[in-house]
Amino acid sequence: PWPMVYEHKWLVKQFAKRVEGYPREGKENSRSGAWLDPNHTNFVLVGTENDTWGSEIEFRFRLEKMFAQKYEVPLVVLVIQGGPGTLKATLTAMQKGEGLCALLVIEDSGGAASAICWCLDHEHEQLPKNRFPEKWLHDQESVNQLREICSLHKSQRTIHRFSLASDASLSAALLLSVCTLEPMH
Repeated sequence: PWPMVYEHKWLVKQFAKRVEGYPREGKENSRSGAWLDPNHTNFVLVGTENDTWGSEIEFRFRLEKMFAQKYEVPLVVLVIQGGPGTLKATLTAMQKGEGLCALLVIEDSGGAASAICWCLDHEHEQLPKNRFPEKWLHDQESVNQLREICSLHKSQRTIHRFSLASDASLSAALLLSVCTLEPMH
């Protein structure tokens, strides 16, 4: 969300210009804010009513879905590592994807991606303390989102998995994810 971007007021002064000299000193990325990634060339910055982490997910998914429908292209959500916001984004894609969205989860990347895969394999078990951050074990919203993702996967079969340790091609895994979607009309 826009207010969570460090130095967002400085960026307003640069509106419609090439941004050079974006100050990136003095603070680490954290729950209170984050720097824009200098490796990206374009940003869509969203302001919402509560402007907290995760509040932009619903808007972002609607925007992505609109482009997928307009240009008749599939939407693939690539889940790599991540935290509670990644769980929320994954669940949103599954709930609102309407057959346009495939999910490719990098199962051994850690964080939310590994938690999703673990839960798919161990649906009725408690999250093990030695595999996930302690805060996740006490965050009922994250636990509920994991359970809902697994439940939706049973009926939708939209989650595909890829292991970084495998000899398989990530490109092939992405293509397979897309090919399992219903044809667009």
